[in-house]
Amino acid sequence: YGRCARRLGIELPDATEEVLQSQIQAGLSCGFWWPYERLCLLSERPVEVLTNDEAVVHSERGPAIRYSDGHRVWVLNGVLVPSWLADLPEERIDPLRLLEIRNSSVRREFVRKVGIDRVCYKLKARCVGRQGDYELILLNLRDRRRRPYLKMRNPSLGTWHVEGVSSACTTVAEALAWRNGISIPPAELT
Repeated sequence: YGRCARRLGIELPDATEEVLQSQIQAGLSCGFWWPYERLCLLSERPVEVLTNDEAVVHSERGPAIRYSDGHRVWVLNGVLVPSWLADLPEERIDPLRLLEIRNSSVRREFVRKVGIDRVCYKLKARCVGRQGDYELILLNLRDRRRRPYLKMRNPSLGTWHVEGVSSACTTVAEALAWRNGISIPPAELT
């Protein structure tokens, strides 16, 4: 805030400037910090923070953040994940472990690391329809039912993922309509 105001040429009262300078200094001197009226909690800075090419916290071969006291944090593409997912090489991860994961962001990182093809193969996926970058697949989730999922490419992340859709969906158009909350399937443009 203070640096931004200065860059914009906005003059702040001396008292405000003094407080902002102390906050900037604290931010540069420690890790996380939480100031209260009569108390301030500080955490030590990490000794190592690994990032990907986009400067997002990330490590596929162990913890992405390490502290001097031994505390470690496992992160893939900015998402907190279980240690085994970051520690193990993708070929040693059983694709069926996807079924253990409840958080959708962690599932996305699992699929990104393990590979959509390996996951679909292990879950005995069967494609029942295609339309552009979409496939309607049936997955066996080990509960004796085959459920429809929409397999799609996320253009902004460049990753593939699957989303469960209504069991009434039998085509990609129906699955897209259900996903988008409309009762009329979208028109196919040529």
